Amino acid sequence: MMADLALPGYEGLDRETARCFRLLVCHPGPDLSVDAAAAIVGCTPRTAARRCAQLVAAGLAAAAPAGDGMPARYGVPAEIGQQACAIADTAADRDELRARLAQWYLAGAHTADTVLTPWRRRDRIRITGLPADVVRLPSYDAALEWLEAEQDSLAAVVTGLAGRQPLLAWQIADAMWPLYLLRGTPVLRRRLEQTALDCAEQLADPRRIAQALLRYGETLHAQGEQTQALALLRASRDAATRSHDMWGIAAATEAMAMTANSMGAHDEAYYLLTPQRLVFRSLHDLRRAALTELHLAAVHRARGELDQALAALTAAETLLDAPGTPADPYARALVQIAHGEILIARGDHDTARELLVGALVTTTTLHALSGQAQALRHLGELALAQGDTALALTRLHAAVRLFTAHGSHHEAGAVNALIAAASRTRRHPTRRRD
Repeated sequence: MMADLALPGYEGLDRETARCFRLLVCHPGPDLSVDAAAAIVGCTPRTAARRCAQLVAAGLAAAAPAGDGMPARYGVPAEIGQQACAIADTAADRDELRARLAQWYLAGAHTADTVLTPWRRRDRIRITGLPADVVRLPSYDAALEWLEAEQDSLAAVVTGLAGRQPLLAWQIADAMWPLYLLRGTPVLRRRLEQTALDCAEQLADPRRIAQALLRYGETLHAQGEQTQALALLRASRDAATRSHDMWGIAAATEAMAMTANSMGAHDEAYYLLTPQRLVFRSLHDLRRAALTELHLAAVHRARGELDQALAALTAAETLLDAPGTPADPYARALVQIAHGEILIARGDHDTARELLVGALVTTTTLHALSGQAQALRHLGELALAQGDTALALTRLHAAVRLFTAHGSHHEAGAVNALIAAASRTRRHPTRRRD
């Protein structure tokens, strides 16, 4: 009761509005959406919005910015945080509210993951205390908007659960993967992949440890830290071997190959990568076998073997079109981009342009920043090959902005080098000799 008296306005709240306030306090993230509050306390969004408005009027909550078309969001003002926590920590419904909140985020992250990357291998989950469909995301755009809006709250929930409920924390962190694929978020990704690895180690589950090591290694590879990435990927392969997970062994070996390729060890990459095509085919994962062909094409390209690279890309397209292969428009766009890059080198500019523009349209529709950046980079290179430096610079500058937004700073640096070279050529064109 003393805690109640320490916070003016709280004691005058009705029972349900007070419960809504305690939920806002229990939430570890910066703010909570009205939809979440409604589902967790068990009322309609309209009722939850009214209760939150009462809390704002009483000085017990503050409205937070929300995206266009997204539900309103509320948090507890920092200046009353200590008293608010004293109230929530002594309330009889504290554990129930925290449990329901965690289940809501698990349901939402899992739903978004399923909508955005339906082909991905994931855990089966069981929602307790809330309806299984408590978070409804009816479209691709709605799922991505939800994931972006909730990313800070999801991160806070994962961090808060990691020590007490590592399996639940691991499942939520795992379901955030589409956010990294499409939008980058490198700082958040690195932090949560480390947390997921900590959770997997607490669980002492070799399969989850292998998966967490793989994802953390891929994170470091994407951020240009190849030596550290390679160590994690080797550890992932070892953990997958201990759990007799053929898919995990192949995935880790493939990631090791691509890291080696980035380090200039193209022959090593080739010998690591080649057998994984048959492994994924034997496991009936044709989509993943197609990605292996795409990666082989990158190795052939690095070795100057353009014909072999084109053959690998043709194989990737065939596998992506095979009956039973789950649709993955992003993977198809990446194959088109790689194909277009090689055709530029071979002088087939018209076909290259067609492929790259098609890939740009697809990746823009998917809101995939890295894919858009890659397509624009090669369209810029195409313009350079055709002597249109002004158009090339426009496309290359757009690619840099997208790579930077994605957090791919080493990619942005490579494109900036192209821009510098193109700008020098534009200022000092080569003079013709008669």
